[in-house]
Amino acid sequence: MKTLRSIIVLVLALASCKSVLAADAGAVRKYSLHGHGTLVLQVPPGWKDQIRQAPGDAPPDIVLSGFEGTSFVVAVTPLWATPSTAADFGTPKSIHGMVEQAAQAAAPRSVEGKLGIVTIGGGQGPGYYFDATDRAPKPGEFKYMTQGAVGVGELVCKFIILSDDARSVVKTKALTMLSEAGWRPGN
Repeated sequence: MKTLRSIIVLVLALASCKSVLAADAGAVRKYSLHGHGTLVLQVPPGWKDQIRQAPGDAPPDIVLSGFEGTSFVVAVTPLWATPSTAADFGTPKSIHGMVEQAAQAAAPRSVEGKLGIVTIGGGQGPGYYFDATDRAPKPGEFKYMTQGAVGVGELVCKFIILSDDARSVVKTKALTMLSEAGWRPGN
């Protein structure tokens, strides 16, 4: 009888762990891109999302923020090829060039001065980012920024991660979410 009770306790404990792990995985969110497929993100638990849609066929901004008491913003803008985009749109070279231009623009305001570009592993396509610390943030602005872009199917998702905490797990969670992003054609 004691063995049966131990087995039941063990099964209940494992079931409890499984539900905690499932809750920690966050929620799969699908963002329809009106004629350009669907972006699929595994949004971390507790993160709120808001879609800001510009008029016309402009890409939306997907803005993620934390729960009460946390101060961060993650903005993702999915881009797609248009008749005016370069022929190499979505290639590793073009994505790296996009991030390099953003790093050069951010460097003069950064504590670091020169901003190194890091490769994001995994996912559907290449990705790159850089980190910058704002030398003199104005009131209401964030001090730490991670900015980059990642290929996701036929999309290039530009992103920016803003926080006031250098040791925040937000960056890690956001980069994981972006490196695991998916794209589905059609709508």
